[in-house]
Amino acid sequence: HRMDPPEEGWEPLPAELEPMLASPGARLPRDDAAWAFEIRWDGVRALAFCEPGHLRLVADGEDLASAFPEFRGVLEQLHGRPALLDGVVVAFGEDGRPDPNLLARRRDASSDSQVRRLRRTTPVTYVAFDLLHLDGRPRLDLTYEKRREVLDEVELAGEAWQAPAYHRGDGKAFLAATRERELPGVVAKRLASVYRPGRRVRDWRAIDA
Repeated sequence: HRMDPPEEGWEPLPAELEPMLASPGARLPRDDAAWAFEIRWDGVRALAFCEPGHLRLVADGEDLASAFPEFRGVLEQLHGRPALLDGVVVAFGEDGRPDPNLLARRRDASSDSQVRRLRRTTPVTYVAFDLLHLDGRPRLDLTYEKRREVLDEVELAGEAWQAPAYHRGDGKAFLAATRERELPGVVAKRLASVYRPGRRVRDWRAIDA
């Protein structure tokens, strides 16, 4: 079968990538309107390397895709589009809050049969909050605001994955709402910031609730 050559400028997904890290922050940024605010999820940070028919879910150099097979459904939703997502694997308790103990139980499953059983009793969700590569185009040099626009256009939403909305400005109210829900905190992200793999930066700030 004849295969069309890749478009000019097309690049494959990177073989590996270190996630960008937030710096701890004691208080909210002063220039509030220049920032976005997200919930800081208590879970396992993982990059999802999505290619047609194949998913790698990499956390600290370990591929967790076999431990969380329900995430493979995201490939169907991407319709064969190669993509690299940044996010967190979260297990929600009955109260709707992240439960690290439930997540550890899923991650430590030692056999396929145990994975299948825990998949029914202990569901998990991949919370995708950034998009780093799509359709053969790296997106690292786009601003956070632009990357989120592209992520929103992909419309990721499934039984075991989601791309939640972020909140522009008004961080004080967002932090207060997070405290009311008894969540760990928020991450403030500068709207104009680019993605710096493996770096801990002040453009992302983790603030405790």
